[in-house]
Amino acid sequence: MLCAICQQNRWRTNGVLTDKCCSCGFVKAKDQYFLGDFNKIYSDQYYQLGDYYDYRNEEQALKRNFRNRLNKVRSYKNSGNLLDIGCGYGFFLEEAKTYYNVLGVERNPELAEKISGRLNLPVKGGDFSKTFFDKKFDVITAFDVVEHVPDPRIFVQKCRQINNDGGMLFLETGDINSVLATIQKESWRLVNPPEHLNYFSVKTLTTLLEKSGYEVIFVERVNFWRSLRQIVFRGLHLSAKIIPYVPNVTIPLNTLDIIFVGARTKN
Repeated sequence: MLCAICQQNRWRTNGVLTDKCCSCGFVKAKDQYFLGDFNKIYSDQYYQLGDYYDYRNEEQALKRNFRNRLNKVRSYKNSGNLLDIGCGYGFFLEEAKTYYNVLGVERNPELAEKISGRLNLPVKGGDFSKTFFDKKFDVITAFDVVEHVPDPRIFVQKCRQINNDGGMLFLETGDINSVLATIQKESWRLVNPPEHLNYFSVKTLTTLLEKSGYEVIFVERVNFWRSLRQIVFRGLHLSAKIIPYVPNVTIPLNTLDIIFVGARTKN
């Protein structure tokens, strides 16, 4: 398998679950995890006892995160067409619709249809890389998405194709070179194949963006809100039967391992 960053095929084992590129240092899941049935992986179960204990229960926490990120987005582009890739239950679309003409893409077609109907907002279902768009976008957002896609090079190139000249792309993902990830290695909570296939550092993500026609404008290590139930579910790996007894409260965190990146298209 060619490296998504440098297009070389020189890998060394990085552990039981991951490999590391000998040329540029990019980390990916081992090859077998790229062969999964992604329709099954991103079925409704993904949002219930999959990557999330209960995605709907995260609404309050996620909307706090999204309002924070939206303020940053608006400081660069305050209006126009906005595409949110991997929009899930549409929480970011709800926050952004006041300022932009919004469109969402959700991998699960059934969920996309439900969310579109519930919010009365346009949401396309299916694989983003194979989705047709009849317009371009001033702003593209993808929160906790790029780590999931089988080929992040194709993903970012597709973003550039549908991003207006002078438009912005905003990505949020984990940093495999963060202090916490370096200490915890493959026990880091974000090492989770086959859901998470790609593990970026600031360097490798910046290189990918620059090679795809973007100029990185900022990189921030951001705070994020999580429900205590989600923290216990993902961080402590306790049985789901115990989770309902955990207080249903949201708390702010900054583990310094989540990066929010803004990039502008290069002419």
